[in-house]
Amino acid sequence: MKLIQTFLHRYSNAPKRAIRAIAFVDYEHWYYSYQNLYGIRPNLSSWRKELEETYQLLDIMVFGDFTHSPINQELNKIRETTNTIIETWHSGSKKDMTDFIMVDYLYQTAFQQNGPDSYILFTGDGHFQPVTKFITQQQKKEVVIYGVRGAFS
Repeated sequence: MKLIQTFLHRYSNAPKRAIRAIAFVDYEHWYYSYQNLYGIRPNLSSWRKELEETYQLLDIMVFGDFTHSPINQELNKIRETTNTIIETWHSGSKKDMTDFIMVDYLYQTAFQQNGPDSYILFTGDGHFQPVTKFITQQQKKEVVIYGVRGAFS
């Protein structure tokens, strides 16, 4: 797998699988980066298994504009791993809304009383720095960031 992983804050004494986590996936980033750079497609189920070795995975939330081919052909494969698919296409905007919608879900989750201990982000975008800083510094939670090598800013 051609991934890079960054740990921004880590629990050193927490036992494996005791850390409750939610993953937030910018599937457009993952899909198009893999396709354009390496000619392969994401393997969400393999990645989920990798995460479950360390975390009690509460959910994987997959975000993307799935209105066009070929990415819309990924939906059945994604549903084999998670049913939490957030369609980000917006009829009133020419701009890709995926990052904005992901940030909104991250803040909403951070303010939940019984939220996760860890946030796992799969993105290649620098737009997540403010929310990551908020989660690690204000909420005192772990943030793990995954991205595709060669497509990570």
